[in-house]
Amino acid sequence: MIYSRSNILSIFILLFICSQASAKSALIEHTVIVGQSMSSFYMYNLSEGDLRYKSDYEALLIEANSTLISYEKEDALGASDIKQKWQALHPLLNYDLFPSKDYFVPGDIRIQYRHYLNTLYKKVIESSESELHLEQGLALMAFNMEMITARFFDISSSLYGGQSLTSEDMKMDPAKISKQIKESFKQLKRLASKNKLKKQISSIENKWNFIERTVINYEEESAYLLVYYNKRKIHQLINQSQNLLLADIK
Repeated sequence: MIYSRSNILSIFILLFICSQASAKSALIEHTVIVGQSMSSFYMYNLSEGDLRYKSDYEALLIEANSTLISYEKEDALGASDIKQKWQALHPLLNYDLFPSKDYFVPGDIRIQYRHYLNTLYKKVIESSESELHLEQGLALMAFNMEMITARFFDISSSLYGGQSLTSEDMKMDPAKISKQIKESFKQLKRLASKNKLKKQISSIENKWNFIERTVINYEEESAYLLVYYNKRKIHQLINQSQNLLLADIK
């Protein structure tokens, strides 16, 4: 079969678009996992050494490595600016190496961790499209939820609380992100074509509404366990929704 020049160009453009979409997906996945690792890392602090959370964050840090490798395969240039930062940060995220035995996280490590998540957040926002498909919408909703819950656990475990946030940190605005999540629920329900998927999205919404006020108002006295386990359940429901979506497409 002989392809015309226009056909070859069309195929090239299609492959490029698919590659870009795959790279964005890999970036979001890495960012979500890093956000989850931060929540577990600081939950270990807040629980004063409950080994369940140490097991969680150690597993998530390994997964963060894996997802960064996946992102690098899809977009080596895009991953280059974060790879060095992650390689410098990752070995530091180990309570066994901290001089204090009361689960206190040194300030410089906390700031480095926070800055890394800020960098990822900015990269995802800059690469996001205004018009979303259902699959993209679910991924971005998971991303937004993990960002503000990670910030919640970061600030809740910090000696100085929200006073330690810089103007750069504040670009990740929990109240603004929460409004985006609310809008996402409306869009996803409109886009979902099967009732089972719509019900699943409603279940996610109900669980999110249950913890939303807590994760936004992180200066208040908070029920960390309530947030942690509801957040985990939400992530499971989103994964189930993505599986339903595959069946929806078929």
